[in-house]
Amino acid sequence: MIMRVSIAMTTFNGAKYIQEQIDSLVSQTLLPFELVICDDGSTDATVDILERVSAKLPFKVRIYQNEERLNFTGNFLKAASLCIGDVVAFCDQDDIWEPRKIEVCLPMLSVGNSDLVIHEGRVVDSNGRVTDLKIPDFSGDMMQISKPPFDGISKGFAMVMRREVVNDVLACWDWDEYIKFKGVYGSPLGHDLFIYAWCVNRKKISFIQEELVRYRIHEANVTASSEITKSRQAKLVAFFGKMAFDKDMYSLPSRKWAAEVDYINDYICRCSSENYPGLIQLAEWLERKSKLWLSRSSIYDKESSRKERIKNCSELLLAGGYVSNQEPHLGIKSLIKDLFVALIG
Repeated sequence: MIMRVSIAMTTFNGAKYIQEQIDSLVSQTLLPFELVICDDGSTDATVDILERVSAKLPFKVRIYQNEERLNFTGNFLKAASLCIGDVVAFCDQDDIWEPRKIEVCLPMLSVGNSDLVIHEGRVVDSNGRVTDLKIPDFSGDMMQISKPPFDGISKGFAMVMRREVVNDVLACWDWDEYIKFKGVYGSPLGHDLFIYAWCVNRKKISFIQEELVRYRIHEANVTASSEITKSRQAKLVAFFGKMAFDKDMYSLPSRKWAAEVDYINDYICRCSSENYPGLIQLAEWLERKSKLWLSRSSIYDKESSRKERIKNCSELLLAGGYVSNQEPHLGIKSLIKDLFVALIG
């Protein structure tokens, strides 16, 4: 029996690209069973476009409009929870699926007995021009890619999974806690990162070394920065442009990561009978990063003297904060930047 594929798409002010994405879904060599769309309060023509084209599509379409904004994590999980197919594929509003995406991924789930399949993607810019970047990129050391924080591999647009994975993830999900967290920090983690970490060392994950989505990066992206498509010169300008004394630039993310550690641990506690090695690894990594960035924030405190800034930078260097075999660490570029700020101000 052929497994039914549900596409879980989320939208928010995506009128500029949504038609091109819908067209790519229609062009699939193996059509989906249904398309479930959750709109997060669009104020442009997104919903109008979807309602206009939905009746003409060769598969079922269900459109939901959120009464309260859920942000990207909650909106994707809501869309996935509403899917009734055997397989769920996440879908961004602004990408372009290659025609064989479903055809290539489905056998890994139906015959290969995988629980989660992740494929490669090719990055394109706002105009659809192809870049030399692949995300995810499975041509390198997969052991490195698969280490916490898993962000090099857990890309939702490239993930296709059994619906049981979604059901099991949401069995311990607390929507009240999510809304509470979102109100203070914004979305916790990401739907894709959480699901991937949830599956690590628990479920069968397969990787397909084939580019099956054109992953569009532009200024309005929620989860991807357009910086990666800019030239080296533009990146260098942006790098030196962030040398102002701004303690919050590092202390605020630190506080969010610390809160995410608590969020993960609370989730694990609600599922006390289960073991989640991937989520535990992710929480430990986030905790280390939170402490690292909190220490770094002191270098950018305008109330600190030059002597104090240099001392803080030196202590962070000696503690392995910049160069270390242990992840995470800040790297040489961050060391150069921090020394410059500490010395020159």
